[in-house]
Amino acid sequence: MTAVAAPAHAETDRSSLRLLTAYRIISRFYFHLPVLFVLFYKRDLSLPVIETLLAVYGATVALSGPAGPRLIRALGARRTIALGEACKAAGLLLMAVPTVATAAAGQVLGGFGFSISAGPDAGLLAGLVPDPARRGRLGAVMQSWMFMSVMVAGVIGAVLFSRIHTAVLYCSAAAALLALVLVLAVREPAPAAPAGPRPATAPAAAPAGTGWWSAYYIAGRVAALAPYVGLLPFLFFVRLEVDLAAIGAVLGLFTFAGFLSARYAGRIGERFGPDVVAPVGLAGTAVSLALFGLFPDRLPVALVAITLLGVFSGGVRPMAMAGLGRAGLAPGLQAARTGRLEQISGLVSTPVLVLAGFLLPGRFSALILAVAVVVLAFALTLLATRRAVGAAAPAP
Repeated sequence: MTAVAAPAHAETDRSSLRLLTAYRIISRFYFHLPVLFVLFYKRDLSLPVIETLLAVYGATVALSGPAGPRLIRALGARRTIALGEACKAAGLLLMAVPTVATAAAGQVLGGFGFSISAGPDAGLLAGLVPDPARRGRLGAVMQSWMFMSVMVAGVIGAVLFSRIHTAVLYCSAAAALLALVLVLAVREPAPAAPAGPRPATAPAAAPAGTGWWSAYYIAGRVAALAPYVGLLPFLFFVRLEVDLAAIGAVLGLFTFAGFLSARYAGRIGERFGPDVVAPVGLAGTAVSLALFGLFPDRLPVALVAITLLGVFSGGVRPMAMAGLGRAGLAPGLQAARTGRLEQISGLVSTPVLVLAGFLLPGRFSALILAVAVVVLAFALTLLATRRAVGAAAPAP
């Protein structure tokens, strides 16, 4: 009798999972992100132009949404992600040329690259780890290390920027190219074969709770990332006059707190109920933003507020991804959903940033307090509706 061999792909799967983890970490080496506002400011651009350039990125993410699924069908997930990283690298190199036109083109390329790569990496993880519970735990660990990579790169980037402004763009571009190599080495899982004949009916409606978790994801991402990119650099660099080399460390408080939050978000959700922890965390984000608005000239308060912002927002992505799996969204649909949520988040952030360009010089407090009120109202709405939409449904 012939012995049955162990599955030949078992080791490959573990290897691919390590490569995917490495890709996610390296691809978040955003050396330029904490100082991008400062880079444009140092080029003597007006605040409306700066905030519009920052908003171009999010708008491109939103508008390029339909391209992602088409590219995945044509190229597969790995090659689509690789194309996205190549676009990011090209956009960063374009921004090294000090003109508004090249900055705008660089933001468009970067936004397009992020848009087409944001969903497929979640799809690769879903294919490599079919079990929703295990995938949720791994996703939380990956997200925590992604926060750490953003923090480390930001601190290094601020120091580099204080010496050679364009160095941060070249380093981020190099990281994107390395990420490209890593993702191409991942084994792309084959799509699962259907269990039977495909019925000629309309697609089934999304499971109960999917919309609730999607709304939470969008609110959490916009509430943290729009201020982080366009409002807080203005506060710390222009208004509070924090030393340029220290900007990365100051904004790094956000990413370090996010690292810890993402690492333990799953455990906290299991302990108190994810459908309760998610909106309460969103309310905490609103409180953090309110502190910036109420005490705009107090550096110690601002440091506490940015740390709390990281604590409350760091768990948004792992909590939402685990929640979508718990709600019953099929692994094969999670990549498309993740990409779409990122696109909507970019679209919502765009008017916030454009408006900030006209209000920042004299109305920083009013703007950020208005954002805090909207986020708090959203958090209370989610808390009140969590049971009605089945957000707390047990894992299937």
